[in-house]
Amino acid sequence: MNIVEKCIAWNAARYDQILDLDLAVSLLTEETNELFEAGSDNVEVLDAIGDIVFVAMGILWKAGMPDYAIEQLLGIDRADEDIGTEAATHFQRMDAKLLYTMYPVALATVSEFSEEWDTFAAMNAALIAIYGIVLPRLMNMGMEEAFYDIVDAICNSNNTKVIKGKTDPSIKANIDKGTSFIPPTMALQRILARYEIAA
Repeated sequence: MNIVEKCIAWNAARYDQILDLDLAVSLLTEETNELFEAGSDNVEVLDAIGDIVFVAMGILWKAGMPDYAIEQLLGIDRADEDIGTEAATHFQRMDAKLLYTMYPVALATVSEFSEEWDTFAAMNAALIAIYGIVLPRLMNMGMEEAFYDIVDAICNSNNTKVIKGKTDPSIKANIDKGTSFIPPTMALQRILARYEIAA
């Protein structure tokens, strides 16, 4: 499963596909604040970056955007998956360099799927979080090629959180992470180590 499929499956197990604009803005604000508060702790920076993208993908899904459209916005080409995981990951990393230039296309895609103000506002906030906050930060760190690996680490960690059924669409799911929760720290440290060694 790619990062979009993992995120949608996580959300579908915990929410009906209903958008709540207040929760969307609240979650994006919370995760963005964590990024700014991370300071020079690069593991915390990557954790916040992955959380922002995870929340943004969930918002796009709740707002009614189909999985293929979200994948296109993130440079995921399912054709790559047919040639094996290792090769697909390689192509995804190459595509990550191009994501920042896709914002105008992303806006057009959002317009296609959002007829109501709340939907447009939530989708646009998700795109701004990805293209205006996450990608510039990763590019500044020289880690834009790690985009998918970072988000995948967050997806895998989130999948260790307990499932207690459907949550009200206006309430944050998994406030109680459960006893089986595995933080993404070690996976993010391994990603970071690859770049520190390369530097």
